[in-house]
Amino acid sequence: MLNVVTLSKGANAPLSSGGAITVELQWATASVLDVSCFMVNAEGKVPSDAYMIFYNQVTDPEQSVRLQASDTNRTVFTMNLDAISPLVHKCFLTATLDGDETFHSVKGLSVTAKSPTGEVKYQIDDAMDEKALVFVEIYRHQGSFKIRAIGRGFNGGLKPLAESFGVQVEEEEQPFVSSEPLKPVEPPASLLPASNPHAISVDTLITAFKRAGLEAENPAELKPSEFGDTRKDGKRIYVPSLGEDNGGRVFEFGTVEDLQFAKHHYDHLGKMGFFSHTYARGLLLLQMNGAMGHGEFAKYKAVMNGLIEGDHANVEEQYHNEEQAAAIEQMVQDKIVNLASSLESETARVTEESIEEPRRGRSTEQNNFCINCGSSLVPNSKFCSNCGTPVAVPEGAATTDQAEISAEIPTKAPAEAPAKPDAEAEGNSSMASATFQLLGRTLSFSEDMVEYNKLRRMFSTYASKSRTDFVAYYHTYVKSFDDLFDKAFPTFIESVIASLKFGVSVLMKYDVDDVDFDRLASFAAENLDMQAYIAPFVEAAEKIEEYAENLSSYRELSRAGRSRWQGGGFGLAGAIKGALTAGMLNMGTGMVRGIGDSLTNAGDRAKIASMKKEIFTDHRTLALLTEGVHECCFGVFFSVWQILEDEGRIPVIEFDTERLNARANNLVEHYANDKSLYNKAVDALCECIRHYPYSVSYYTNLYAIARGSRQEALKAAKYFGLESEYREGIVDLDRSRLANIKAMPDDTLEQIAVKRQKLDGLRKDNPDLDVNALQSSLGEKKNLLTQQIKQQASVAAGLEQVDAIRKPIDEAIRNRNLELVWAEIGNGNVYAEYALEKHYKDTVCYNSIENYNVSEMESLLSDVQKRANSGHIYAQYLIADMEYAMYGRDRRNSSKEKAAASVVIEMAAKGNISAIAMQGFWGSQGYNNATPTKSSAIALLEKAASRQQPTALAWLGSFYRSGDHGLSIDKEKAEMMLKLAAAYGQPYGIKELEKFNSGSTSSTCFITTAVCSSLGRADDGYELTAFRAFRDNWLSKQADGERLIQEYYSVAPVIVDRIRAEANGESIYHRIWDEYLDECLQAIEDGNNERCKEIYCGMVHDLKVRYL
Repeated sequence: MLNVVTLSKGANAPLSSGGAITVELQWATASVLDVSCFMVNAEGKVPSDAYMIFYNQVTDPEQSVRLQASDTNRTVFTMNLDAISPLVHKCFLTATLDGDETFHSVKGLSVTAKSPTGEVKYQIDDAMDEKALVFVEIYRHQGSFKIRAIGRGFNGGLKPLAESFGVQVEEEEQPFVSSEPLKPVEPPASLLPASNPHAISVDTLITAFKRAGLEAENPAELKPSEFGDTRKDGKRIYVPSLGEDNGGRVFEFGTVEDLQFAKHHYDHLGKMGFFSHTYARGLLLLQMNGAMGHGEFAKYKAVMNGLIEGDHANVEEQYHNEEQAAAIEQMVQDKIVNLASSLESETARVTEESIEEPRRGRSTEQNNFCINCGSSLVPNSKFCSNCGTPVAVPEGAATTDQAEISAEIPTKAPAEAPAKPDAEAEGNSSMASATFQLLGRTLSFSEDMVEYNKLRRMFSTYASKSRTDFVAYYHTYVKSFDDLFDKAFPTFIESVIASLKFGVSVLMKYDVDDVDFDRLASFAAENLDMQAYIAPFVEAAEKIEEYAENLSSYRELSRAGRSRWQGGGFGLAGAIKGALTAGMLNMGTGMVRGIGDSLTNAGDRAKIASMKKEIFTDHRTLALLTEGVHECCFGVFFSVWQILEDEGRIPVIEFDTERLNARANNLVEHYANDKSLYNKAVDALCECIRHYPYSVSYYTNLYAIARGSRQEALKAAKYFGLESEYREGIVDLDRSRLANIKAMPDDTLEQIAVKRQKLDGLRKDNPDLDVNALQSSLGEKKNLLTQQIKQQASVAAGLEQVDAIRKPIDEAIRNRNLELVWAEIGNGNVYAEYALEKHYKDTVCYNSIENYNVSEMESLLSDVQKRANSGHIYAQYLIADMEYAMYGRDRRNSSKEKAAASVVIEMAAKGNISAIAMQGFWGSQGYNNATPTKSSAIALLEKAASRQQPTALAWLGSFYRSGDHGLSIDKEKAEMMLKLAAAYGQPYGIKELEKFNSGSTSSTCFITTAVCSSLGRADDGYELTAFRAFRDNWLSKQADGERLIQEYYSVAPVIVDRIRAEANGESIYHRIWDEYLDECLQAIEDGNNERCKEIYCGMVHDLKVRYL
C-alpha cells in the first residue's frame, strides 16, 4: 500500500532521490488557470527563459520537466528528477488568472505529487485576493528531492510573477516618427563566411586534436562556475607535457556575445598574471595554459581552423573570386546603418544636463607583461610599475579584446566641408524629421537634430553597454578591497580605452581618417576625468597604509619584496594622479596587498582587514565606479562631435536654453500654488524639450505636473537616449507618494482596502516604482487580520464549548459525585481526567504529599487503586502521577520516582491523553528520558492539545508565545491555546495569557523588535512585517538560512539585555536603525535580498563583538 502524506501550509515531505514523478494541480470551479513551472538556480532566478515551462513552452532544454496535460480543471506535470539540470535548485509550480478574478474565488485547489514510494497531497483553502499563486516548490535536499507546501499569493499577473523569477518580459514601445523608420543595424560580416558554428562540437574538436597527434587527454566536464549558465558544452583537457594538471579548456557557446565575454575573461586574466592562450572560431573557444609555447599553440589553432573551414570548403571556395569579395564588402558596408535605433532596447544612461566645451588631454594604449619580473602592465606603460624595467613594445601588438559596436555610415558625410546651402536647400534641411505628441502638443525635430541624435545615441548606447559589462565583471571577479586595484580599476581603464577606439572608428565612418587613437585621447583628455572616480579609493588606501606605517611592528618589517606602485616620488595618491593626468594609465597592482598580512599582532591584522572591508562593502563603491565608466566612455562623444563639426561632416547644432530654463523653472515652481498656470508650465517644458531634448529634468517636471504624460514622454526620452534616466527620475518623484501611502493607517480590513487602492493607483501611474514590499506587507496583514477574525470567532465558539464541558464536571466534583466524573472519563471526556487529577492532587492528597505521608495517601487513593487493579488505564496513570509527585520530593526515593514516571510513559503509549500530555511536557524539558527528541515531545503536546487537554494547551501555547523549544513564534496559535487553557482554569495557562495580553516577550525580545519599539514602530507595523517576511519567505530558504536564524536567536536576547543595561540604550537603538536596519529595509524594498542579508549579518557580527 502506498504511503500518503498530507501537507499543511509551510510543511515539507521527501519525494525521491531520482526517477520519474508526476505533479497534478486540480481545482473545482470553472476558473481558467494559466499554470507554469519556474526552474530556478541558487539565487532564485531561471538560468534562462527556456526554464519557464508553460502552455507555449512545454519543456526545458534537458526535457526533465514537461507540461503533460492541461484540462478544464486539471494540469499535470511529469518530472524526470535524474535529468534536471544541476543549475536548477528548485522548481516552483504556479498559476495566474486573467481578468478581474482572484484566487479567493477558486475553490478546491489542490496539488498531488506521485512518486514510486507514495503520494504527497496539499489542499489550498486560504487563498486570498491575489491574481497569482505559488502552489508548491520541489527542491534539492541532501542528494534527494523534497516538496514544500507554499500556497502564497502574489500581486499582479503572469508578467510580475515571471519577472520575480528572472524571466525577461519586455514591452514594446515605438515613438511616432514621421521620417523613414529607423532600421536595425546588423554587425559587419567578414569577407569570407564563417563555417556553420553549430556543425562542430566540443567532442569533435578534441577528437581532431588527437588525430593530429596533439595532446588532449582525459576530457572532463567543466564546473558550472566556468560559464555554465551561457555555454552549451565545455570540457577540460590535459596536456601531460606541460606538467601535472596543466592543459586547457574547450567551450561551445550559444551566441557570439557569450563567447566574446568568456574570451575577454581569459584574456583579462592574462593581463592580471594568469598566463594563457585563447583562440575563437565560430562559436568554439579554445583556452590553453600559458606554459605552452606559441608555436605549439599554433598547431591547435591550425587544427581548429582546418576542421571548421574544411566543413564548408565548397562554400568558401566561391568567395576567392575578387569581384565577389568586393561585392560582399559593399554589402557589409550597406548593412552598417542606423546604430542608434537598433540598440533602442538597451538601457541608456546619460547624466549630462548641458553641453560642455570639449577639454583636451592625452591617452595611449598597449597591453603586455614585464619581461623582468612578470608583473602585468596596463595599456601604454613605458616602464614596469613594479621593478622599473623599460617596456619593449612588440610589433603588431594585439589590441584590447573587447566586442566593439560598429559605427554606422552617416547619411550625409561629404568629403569636404559643404558649401553654404541655397534657400531652398536650407528650407528642406529644417523640415520636420521626427515628431512626438506630448499632452496635446506636437514636438517636431529637424533633420539636423535627428542627425546629431544618431551620433549621440551611438555613444550613449556604447557607454551603457560598457557600464553593464563592467557591473557583470565586477560582480563576478571583484571580491575584495585589493581586487579594486588589481582588477576593477584596470578594467575601468580598459573600458575607456575601448571607448576611444570606438570614437576613432566612428570618425573613420564619417571619412575623418587623420585622427588616430593618440590624437583623440589627447583631444578628449579633459572629458575623461577618471581621477575623480578613482581618487577616493586611492585616498582610502593611503589612510590604510598610513595606519600600517604607524604600527611599530610594521615599521620593523622589510618592505623591499612587497609589490607596490610608486611614481615620481609623489606618494601613493600623487603617483596615481600623475599617471592619470599624464595619460600613462599605468595602474599598479597589489597596491595595498599584504598590508596587515605580515603584521605580527592579530589585532592589527583584524583592524586593517576591517578597514578594507568597510570600503569594499559600501554600496557607494560600485555605484561610483559604474557612474565613472559610463561618464568617461560617453565623454568621448563630445570630442568626436566637435571634430566632426569642425571638419564639416555633420551640421552645426547649437543649444541655447538659458532663458527657456528660467521661464520653465519659474512656472513649475509657481504651479505648485497656482494650478491655473498648468498650460503655461506644460508649454514651457515642451518648448525646452524641443530646443534641448537631453535634459531629463524637463521630462520629470512634466510628469510631476501631469502624471498622464508618462507614456508619451517615455517615447521621446527613449528616442533621445534618456529612457533609463527618465524612469529613475519619476521613480524618485513617486517615492514621496509611496511614503505617504505607507503612513496611512492599516489597522482594519477597510483601512487596508483603502491603502491598497491608493497603492494600485500609484503602480498604475508608474509601473517602474517597486511597491512589491508594501503590497506584500499589506497582503500579509490582510491575511493576518482575516485569520485573526476567524481565530477570534473560533476561540469564542471554543470558549462557549468549554463552559458546556466544564459545568457538569465541576458541579459533580463540588458535590462529591465522583462516579459521574469516572463515567465521563469512560466516555473520553479529557477535561474530566484533568479535573479529577486536580481534585486529588490539590485537595484530597495535598497534605499527604506536602507531609510526605505515604500511608495516608494510599488510603485516600484506595478507590482509585481498585480501578487501577482492574486495568483502568487512567486510574493507573493517576496513581503513578500521585506517586511521582510524592517521591519526587525526596531524592532517597529516586528509584520509586523513576518507576512512577515509567508507568506514566507506559500509559501514554496505551493512549491516555493525560499521560501523553505529561510525557510531552517532560520531553520538552528533558526530564526522565521521556522522548528521544524535542520535536517528538512537541508532537505529543500537539496531540494532547488537539483533545483540549488543559495542561498541554498551556505549555504549548507558552512555547508558541515565546518561540521556545524549536517552535517559531505564532501569536494566533498562542492566543487560542492560552485562552482555552485559561478557560479550563489551568493556572499556568492563566499566567501565560496575562503575559500575552501585556505584550511581554520576556527573553525573546530580539534586536529588530527592540529597535522598532524604541522608535515607536508597532509590532505589526510595516517595518517588522517586512523584516519577518524577509526572514520567513527568503532567508529561511537559503542554504545557510536556518543556521543564520538559529545563531541570531541564540545571541540576540543577550545583546538586547546588555543594550538595555546601558545608560544610553535608546540612542544605541537609534544608531542601529540608522546604520543597519534602515539600509536593510531599503534593500528589501529594492528586491535586493542578498544585500539585506549582508548588512544584517554585518550588524549581528558588530554587535556580538561589542556586547558579547
